[in-house]
Amino acid sequence: MTLTLLGLSLLPVIVVVGEQWRLKASRWMMKKYWYRTHDNNQSDHIKFLELNAGPEHNMQLKTAPLNAVLFITVTLGAAFPLFYLLAVFAIAV
Repeated sequence: MTLTLLGLSLLPVIVVVGEQWRLKASRWMMKKYWYRTHDNNQSDHIKFLELNAGPEHNMQLKTAPLNAVLFITVTLGAAFPLFYLLAVFAIAV
């Protein structure tokens, strides 16, 4: 149970890192293969790609693990006091 709470606490960080990797791979594919063959407005497509600030903010992927951690802490916290420390860690993350 403790490892599950720790994993749920770190899940938002894992999601953000995965989104960054996916975005970098997508940009590389667009520059290297997809937009390379376009004769029309190739430089405009590259400028548009560089203008993009980052991945979309998926609220459900970042708050659902925190809700699960808080629910488990509230329901089982009296039996396992360590859950309160893990809940504070999850909130800090």
